[in-house]
Amino acid sequence: MKSTDIITLDVGGSIYRTTRSTLTRFPDSMLGVMFSGRIPTHQDENGRYFIDRNGDMFKYVLDFLRSSSLCLPDGFKEFGLLEVEADFYQIEELIDAVRKWPRGHFDQSADYLSVSFSCEGEDSEVVVVARDDVLDELVDKVPNLKRLCKEKLFESLSKCGFMFAHMWNCTASACDKYIFIRKTNNLL
Repeated sequence: MKSTDIITLDVGGSIYRTTRSTLTRFPDSMLGVMFSGRIPTHQDENGRYFIDRNGDMFKYVLDFLRSSSLCLPDGFKEFGLLEVEADFYQIEELIDAVRKWPRGHFDQSADYLSVSFSCEGEDSEVVVVARDDVLDELVDKVPNLKRLCKEKLFESLSKCGFMFAHMWNCTASACDKYIFIRKTNNLL
């Protein structure tokens, strides 16, 4: 292995060492394009490539690049942040893996709810994802759930005890996503 094949990254202040082949595993991703030589890259005075992103989340991105599988620790709760980072790096396979992560890994003392609003075309689509029992409750309490405008839907969710937790614009899927949480033990 040549020394030029080892890459040192400074991601939001966290230092990572890896190989060029790892970073280019998904050639159409932002990292694949950066480190394949298709666009110019610059190193700092220490020979590191600086990426102004979440350094803590990057370890999961890098592990995915190394193994092509998503491995998260027990009790991991930062799914929204990880999906935002996967979207930034344009790693479609990682975006899909985060979205498909089993619900059993969520904090069992809370109800989670994801609401997506498509941004494409005239017809806005609303997608609500939650456990079946939570969806059943919402359908009973919020008539026309999928036809409400954003503000009315958020107001209705608030009346059902949900608090807004996180929002991001997902450029890969052209939608706005919102995460809501409701503690089931009334600690919220």
